[in-house]
Amino acid sequence: MTDFVAKVNAFVREQALFTPGDGVLIGCSGGPDSLALALYLAAVQKEFRITAGLAYVHHHLRAAADTEVEFVRALARDLRLPFYRLDADVPQAVRMTGESVETAARELRYRALEKLREQEGYTLLAVAHHADDQAETVLHHVLRGTGLTGLGGMRARNGSIVRPFLGVTRAEIETYLTHFPYTPCLDETNTDTTYLRNALRHEVLPYLAQYNPRIREHLVQLATTAAADDEYLDNVIADVLTRITHREAETIVVSRDAFNDLPNALQRRVVRKLWREESGTTLSFAHTERLVAWFATGETGTEQTLYGLTAVLTAGDVRLSPQAAVAAETAPVTRTTGDPLTLGDVRVRIRALAASETAPWVIPARVLTGPLTLRYRRAGDRIPFPFGTKKLSDYFIDSKVPRRCRDSVVLLADDRHVYAAFDYFTLHDFSGVATVNDRPERLAIDVQRRTNNASEYRQNTGD
Repeated sequence: MTDFVAKVNAFVREQALFTPGDGVLIGCSGGPDSLALALYLAAVQKEFRITAGLAYVHHHLRAAADTEVEFVRALARDLRLPFYRLDADVPQAVRMTGESVETAARELRYRALEKLREQEGYTLLAVAHHADDQAETVLHHVLRGTGLTGLGGMRARNGSIVRPFLGVTRAEIETYLTHFPYTPCLDETNTDTTYLRNALRHEVLPYLAQYNPRIREHLVQLATTAAADDEYLDNVIADVLTRITHREAETIVVSRDAFNDLPNALQRRVVRKLWREESGTTLSFAHTERLVAWFATGETGTEQTLYGLTAVLTAGDVRLSPQAAVAAETAPVTRTTGDPLTLGDVRVRIRALAASETAPWVIPARVLTGPLTLRYRRAGDRIPFPFGTKKLSDYFIDSKVPRRCRDSVVLLADDRHVYAAFDYFTLHDFSGVATVNDRPERLAIDVQRRTNNASEYRQNTGD
């Protein structure tokens, strides 16, 4: 047994990543890290009494991926492991959502791997993140804006996802690979510093290392201590929620007096945990701060609706329940009206753009079969993609939108298609939507969200 294997084994046992009988699906790109993970897990199957399989996700971004998938297929054959090829159309997702390539690729990759894991009966999904990745992740979170949970970086185990290599460095992995006859695949985009993750790896961290050569080690130490503190506070919050809340059918009732007696740090975590568990959504800092203040000092009788949850203040309680699915819509308006549409906490203003004008979100009038309106879902709703349509219900399932929230997601739609499900997607690519009229206008869609004041709306900025 090499020192590397012994070190990873000790980490796996310390973190209790495997139990006898686990089936472990390995996400493998053929790169150095995932190649090493495949070799390691294949070697320790008997020791941990697990079984493993290899999966490659083709993102349809690089020609080299066709070679990589065959490399991983051959590796699986050598290791006598089942092989699975998955396809994720990242370019289409980018056109549809306006997300970055990085974000779309990550979301589609995990979604595809999780779906395969469930279909094939694997209990765990193993990915090859290591200590250097952890340092980059923590720094990325700091730059983006984060709290204690984000400072904890990636967890060794998060639901069905396990990361056996979090305790070893990139250099240790490369040394381990020298014991094998495989040449890993190298993704040329990994050196492209237009991607933030690569810029952090190749530019920012080397620059910081000039001031502290141990910067990566210290960021990993920060993640370790922050994750432990975060786990402890999560356990505290579980006890707090048992004490200050009770459930009445689908409604959660929070005692305002008990909430106000909590330290502010725990108030924030109570609000975030309630929304995460009931809506599946992680609140931003701005949303959390507004809700904490409103819980404490809001006027009796006022209400807030956010991410499918409606909270109502009474004299002594805050009552949270799924947002009611309202059958009636706002009155449809013509496509170029300046009058806003309002439904739930969403307000949309539709305006025609001048020929030289740009806007963050534009819909060509030529694809619309009727007035744009805000509404809730209906049977048969479909989202237009460049190469066909997809049922909205299937999108909700694939995106793991909680069932109890689906009827209260606000949609922007015409008579035929859904163009946005707010908080989940907005369609940006209309190349696959048939032209149904000769109208030349381009329509800018300005989206606002309701603030704490029920009569005020603010421009949607994505926070």
